[in-house]
Amino acid sequence: MKRKIILSSGVLALLSLVGCGGGGGSTLVNPSLIVNWAERTRAINAPSSAQSVKITLDSPQPTVADVVWVINRGANLAAFSQSYTSPEQVPSGSFSLRVELFADANATGTEVGEGVLPAILTNTGGFESPTGDPITNIAIDRTIRSVSLGNATLAEGAALELAAAALDGQGGVVPVSAGSFRYSAVTGTSNIQLTPGGLLSGSRAGRSTIAASVDGVTSAPAAVSVTPIAANYISYANVAVSDLAMAPASTVLYGAHASENRIVEIDSRTGEVQTFMNLPFSPSAIAVSADGSTMYVGSRVTDQVSKISVSSKAVLWTLNLGASSFPGFALVTLDLEVHPTDPNRWAVSTGAVGVSPPEDRVALYNGETVVARSAFGLQASRIFFLPDGEELVCFDASTSAHTTFRFGVSGASLVPLKEVDQLVQFFTIEPEILGNELVFSDGLIANATELWGLGNVALPGAVNSGWRATANSNFDRAVVFNRGQLAPITVSRLSDGEVLLEHPQVQFGFPTKVRPFLNGVVVIWDSTKVAVLRPVADF
Repeated sequence: MKRKIILSSGVLALLSLVGCGGGGGSTLVNPSLIVNWAERTRAINAPSSAQSVKITLDSPQPTVADVVWVINRGANLAAFSQSYTSPEQVPSGSFSLRVELFADANATGTEVGEGVLPAILTNTGGFESPTGDPITNIAIDRTIRSVSLGNATLAEGAALELAAAALDGQGGVVPVSAGSFRYSAVTGTSNIQLTPGGLLSGSRAGRSTIAASVDGVTSAPAAVSVTPIAANYISYANVAVSDLAMAPASTVLYGAHASENRIVEIDSRTGEVQTFMNLPFSPSAIAVSADGSTMYVGSRVTDQVSKISVSSKAVLWTLNLGASSFPGFALVTLDLEVHPTDPNRWAVSTGAVGVSPPEDRVALYNGETVVARSAFGLQASRIFFLPDGEELVCFDASTSAHTTFRFGVSGASLVPLKEVDQLVQFFTIEPEILGNELVFSDGLIANATELWGLGNVALPGAVNSGWRATANSNFDRAVVFNRGQLAPITVSRLSDGEVLLEHPQVQFGFPTKVRPFLNGVVVIWDSTKVAVLRPVADF
């Protein structure tokens, strides 16, 4: 706790400041101010009744002592101004300047006025505001011309009492009766709670502005920064899933639980897991339409895809993908994707089990009818519709080439329009699509149409040491984690790399997948758990 050091003028003796702290500056100065005393009246509660003024210089550094300066009015009953300069020296620097008026001498009796504002004690002993305007006097019974309210920072769930200052036309502090200021939120009202009396509470991370007013004069908006608490932005689900999907406007994740033949739904806010529906087959791939109405579920084991109504949880149809040209080998569903605007249009990548070279296909469907397909000798481990829905992007993780393709429809065929090898170097790296960008799990951001790199998220270590990253340009966010060892998950700005949030250390096993969604949610999962990260606002 800070100790208070008393500076007294008038009828009080000065106590030594030797060895005390100041506002963090390195120059010792003699602080001085002018007090404009009003004519004495018999109104006990009016500021003009003040017999003493207490000035507190409160340093923002918790280890630096407060400096308290008490000035007594004396016997003069007329209005007068007097300059007070401390004969003792105080280190210059930043302070919170609090002025309190008391009915009796030596800062005793009833408090009849107060004011607080941020101030800088300069190397000449004077005071100025953070913007450089001089603070020259304490004005008692002067007209209020402006109100000063400093910026505030607090954590989610924390609260603090606000303090404002009334100023005259020369920038002097005009003490007012306690409780005179009224406070209100201006912007970012959902991030904070604010009582008229000035109790400010942080509701959620973000930026807000507030104002203070007295006697019809309102301050300029002051900035409030509500900083996030990591636990509020991550939830865990102890469930094993092979694939996950989420509609952009939804808060629910759908997971394919292959070992239990069911689809689970995970509340992204709490991590609560419920069974969405049971299936007669083992699901391995899942996709949800952009409007959240339709779900497609594929099985590697039974070589089939089912279309499901999300609202009714009814299987609308089940389609067998067809026999392999290799007798005795079944096709397997590797990935599913739904058209960005048409829930009835979908695409699937498949491959034959145990054949060499692998027989793989990408097929475009309208309902149960094939619109176009393409056969090629690679593994299309990920498949995406481009935003216009007219073309597809496929990624091959099975060979050292790590080829990325863009396909267009020509008649009944999907025709490669562009082919790029080795956008990434490791076979465990896979992409996701966010608008016009492909985001790889090694931190690479690529143009989804031209298939060339746009940038990289910086990793703390090498990809082959387990570090992974993903990004979302629309939210200006990057997420970094380690899939093999105990390490924190960090959320940072993509634009400047500033870390906004660091989650406690988490260890992910093998295999680990990461998937960013258009709504800013990022999901990381392994064979035992799912970690859901909700977006963090700027603050």
